[in-house]
Amino acid sequence: MEQLREIAIGLERSGQRFLWVVRNPPSDNQSLAISAHPDPNLNALLPDGFLDRTKERGLVVKSWAPQVAVLNHNSEDENGFVTALEVEKRVNQLMQSESGNSVRERTIAMKKAAKAAVSEGGSSRFAMSRLVESWKR
Repeated sequence: MEQLREIAIGLERSGQRFLWVVRNPPSDNQSLAISAHPDPNLNALLPDGFLDRTKERGLVVKSWAPQVAVLNHNSEDENGFVTALEVEKRVNQLMQSESGNSVRERTIAMKKAAKAAVSEGGSSRFAMSRLVESWKR
């Protein structure tokens, strides 16, 4: 729970827009298994007023999302704990650096490609049409 609060403080201090998926942290006897209560109480997990203070630039989602790349990445701390200062620094580094610009440009290009694929005449629509036609035969 302390780690969630540190991440929240770092995100808030960064001043950047964010989407954050939060789930209940495992209890001591659950190890790394998903909590039995999939819908976390964000007000209990996050700092007081965090959701209100960040609602114009951030969205906290109460569900599971695949985060394998993030979870497999080594922590900045040997104990696996990341401080609010480190979160703030890394978020700002990503959002304000040249490498951050490159990531945003690739993301925009992927968004356009995905939109084209599902649009009329796009590759996804074409593939789906062929699949439906094969079922009709």
